[in-house]
Amino acid sequence: MAQLELVAARMASGAVDRADDTHPRRHARRYMQRGAEAVHAANPRVLVILSGLQFDNDLAFLNSRPVNLSFTGKVAFEVHWYSFFDSPEWSSGNANQVCARITAGITRRAFYLLDKGWPVILSEFGVDNRGITNDNRYYGCAAATAADLDLDWALWALQGSYYLREGVLGLDEVYGVLDWAWSRPRNATALRRVQALQRPLRGPGLAEAAPYTVLFHPVSGMCVVVRRRSPTLTQPLELGLGPCNETEAWEYSAQQQRLALRDIALLCLRAEGAGRPATLGVSCGDAMAKWSLVSDSKLHVAVNATSSAGSDGMLCLDVGADGRSVVTNPCRCLSADNSCDPQGQWFKLSGSRVKLACVNWPSHLEPMLAEGLDKRPVGAIAGDVAAMGFNCVRFTWPTFLVTNASYSNLTVAQSFQRLNLTESLAGIRVNNPGVVDLKLIDAFKASLCLFSDDTTRHAVVSSLGEHNVMVILDNHLSKPGWCCSNTDGNGFFGDALFDPDVWVDGLTKMATMFAGVPNVRGAEAVHAANPRVLVILSGLQFDNDLAFLNSRPVNLSFTGKVAFEVHWYSFSNGPEWSSGNANQACARITASITRRAFYLLDKGWPVILSEFGVDNRGVNTNDNRYYGCAAATAADLDLDWALWALQGSYYLREGVLGLDEVYGVLDWAWSRPRNATALRRVQALQRPLRGPGLAEAAPYTVLFHPVSGMCVVVRRRSPTLTLTQPLELGLGPCNETEAWEYSAQQQRLALRDIALLCLRAEGAGRPATLGVSCGDAMAKWSLVSDSKLHVAVNATSSAGSDGMLCLDVGADGRSVVTNPCRCLSADNSCDPQGQWFKLVSSTRSVVTKQTMLAQLPLKLKNWKIRSF
Repeated sequence: MAQLELVAARMASGAVDRADDTHPRRHARRYMQRGAEAVHAANPRVLVILSGLQFDNDLAFLNSRPVNLSFTGKVAFEVHWYSFFDSPEWSSGNANQVCARITAGITRRAFYLLDKGWPVILSEFGVDNRGITNDNRYYGCAAATAADLDLDWALWALQGSYYLREGVLGLDEVYGVLDWAWSRPRNATALRRVQALQRPLRGPGLAEAAPYTVLFHPVSGMCVVVRRRSPTLTQPLELGLGPCNETEAWEYSAQQQRLALRDIALLCLRAEGAGRPATLGVSCGDAMAKWSLVSDSKLHVAVNATSSAGSDGMLCLDVGADGRSVVTNPCRCLSADNSCDPQGQWFKLSGSRVKLACVNWPSHLEPMLAEGLDKRPVGAIAGDVAAMGFNCVRFTWPTFLVTNASYSNLTVAQSFQRLNLTESLAGIRVNNPGVVDLKLIDAFKASLCLFSDDTTRHAVVSSLGEHNVMVILDNHLSKPGWCCSNTDGNGFFGDALFDPDVWVDGLTKMATMFAGVPNVRGAEAVHAANPRVLVILSGLQFDNDLAFLNSRPVNLSFTGKVAFEVHWYSFSNGPEWSSGNANQACARITASITRRAFYLLDKGWPVILSEFGVDNRGVNTNDNRYYGCAAATAADLDLDWALWALQGSYYLREGVLGLDEVYGVLDWAWSRPRNATALRRVQALQRPLRGPGLAEAAPYTVLFHPVSGMCVVVRRRSPTLTLTQPLELGLGPCNETEAWEYSAQQQRLALRDIALLCLRAEGAGRPATLGVSCGDAMAKWSLVSDSKLHVAVNATSSAGSDGMLCLDVGADGRSVVTNPCRCLSADNSCDPQGQWFKLVSSTRSVVTKQTMLAQLPLKLKNWKIRSF
């Protein structure tokens, strides 16, 4: 099959017809005919496809003067349709009105030819598969039109990347079906929905049944089918989304406003009310079974429920929260609301915050290969990373790997042999044989699937991508080795081994090498080499200090893709944690790191805590006291972070073979978690608490216990609720937290949605409770100590005269009790962490629990307790 492309198809817009024969449109028609005749004469068997004007947007000129050819039956016309042809109309206008207007426009310009009997091919259409542009609203409209007209089409595009495009090597094609490496679909969901348009619906040879109607949901690429629930007609049948080749045969009468099964006309489509499943039933005479196509786009299928018992107004077919059920909800976006998205009622693509919950995986030491490949296959390690809940790896590399040929030209085997790492090399031959004979730089490149050889396809970044784990490429130092000291000459500006020009060259090469790799989300990189990467900027003093940016901010040519990183370890502050009062140390050090780094959050910059961690043996007092403070801060600020470290051991570190990494998540053999308790508490920080796309509930407070990684929940003790029997509390998973509300002015901690129940202390050593007696001192809570991590009542005036009582964890490790507050004074030997609770803000949905709390009458739930 040949296609004829014309120069006239790239004419500038704005031309008008003239009477003389010199006008470009007349040239277009004349040369279109000549070109078509030339192709036909050369090959009478090919289909001739004729393009239009204005970037192949316009075939309207053929309406008044059709082409006149010597042959018939082998001519088609093509048209292109992208969202950016009408940009920014899709985002700035009401989606229904824009769809109607633009569809009418392309029909006048091109699809009118279908009514004249000409084939029309939508030869270019497509979307940015990242789901972040105007394309989101456009696609549902375009797909609905393509299905309605049963168009022939050609999606832009197959390619995941280019050799060279507009001067950029290896440019990523975000419209591509395939990923950058051409190894798998870029977006499986987007592929599935376009596949729904592949099957012809009608035409010559397809008259397999009498015509019927399909209810097509363009944004999902699925159709409405009957859920097989009940064999009796007395119980209506519910509907759902399913493959379009399994669709029901529907019949729609606009006059009768009736949607029914064509072959079982007794069963009609019914709305049962707002938020309820749409059904098939036999009651077809009322308003809830009268359907019309509303909105300018005619893509909303609705009933007018105003006169029904529920008085719900206009109810539209919609997709339920499970993504598969078909329900009815109040119609959205029928008016001129420009910010409204019809979502499931037409189409839905949304974006949410992705929180980086990373673990560091070094590749910067002397062997210059990702640690651990002698212990386990790289795919198994990547699987462990994902299974432990990390969504990201900070993958380190030395500058000399890409700038110094004496390193980059070594093979993996040569690198290990020169270091006498024969045992490690033998392990690599067993577990990852494909990398042994690669040059070091090629072993690094192999991570990107840049080689077709099957022996390299399981390298590090590739394997992480297969497990949906993102990668930060971290330029750790210049010369490969352990980082860092004040005297090794291997730091940045001013150090002996640091050359700024070599450094920039290395960043540029690495950024170029990884251009377009879908799971590489961060790189200390040069924007010009790879415009897609996030650029992460480090600070001074072992990446402890970004304060210099307060007076002199960075001035860059690009925006929206810069973040800053900071490191925070206990040893960054010497012995201060173990030699000082823990509350005072936490307050002082947190204030310091805020002044040096976290102040950037208030200026709108993302800040990543890119290195933190502890000795997992639990014997380091400095680390033990530091962790609770660091975790409380990370939760409070909802920080992105990268834990040090994944590795359980090293090939070679500071001259020691097989050195055990006590900060490692994995054990020495890389076979299991080193400390399951420590892993569980850091996993509590993996889930984002708030941010774009996460406004699932009104803001509420979480009572987070940082040293355990758990949150305060209500213990489910009694099957019945009596207001005279307070409810006890315990520690539980933070995704099962209660929604708390704290008023510092009233000193009141209560359930946000059941304000009748407040937090109470019952005395020293006794369980904290939820009760209705909220007016005395035992229910007045304040944040005490310098750290503000003690949540306390002043029980001095109570019958027990217990003084200050703080929330604490009981001897069983799960109950929440109150005990006399510890370590509030300057006692340096005291450890307060069991009593540290952080009040953290969240907007995540609260798990609905079938509990005794649900038994409270609505009026009681809304009662407010006031003191007199």
